[in-house]
Amino acid sequence: MKCLILFDFPADSSNEYGRLNPQHSVALEGEVVTLTCKSHTDPQWSKEEGRINSHSVFQNSLLLYEVTEEDSGRYICYGTYPSGELFDESATVLVGGRPEKQYAQI
Repeated sequence: MKCLILFDFPADSSNEYGRLNPQHSVALEGEVVTLTCKSHTDPQWSKEEGRINSHSVFQNSLLLYEVTEEDSGRYICYGTYPSGELFDESATVLVGGRPEKQYAQI
């Protein structure tokens, strides 16, 4: 399963760079979470209170593989406007355990 988190860019915005509206997202353990950030240059990523576990960066996206509860937290994108001015925006990811299968007794 995949969980895609996109920052919403206003369609009528003349300057969409850095204009992020981060969403809070909930994912199940084992899923792939994708965070996307619009920046004039390749964005840099960090995580508050911890390191980013099994991941890769592709273009403007951070991909978190086989997430666990340890991957929960606030992820920060650092980017630049075309003018060279810096910005940072964040999104919160919450990862929960998969429900255990319940079997009916016959």
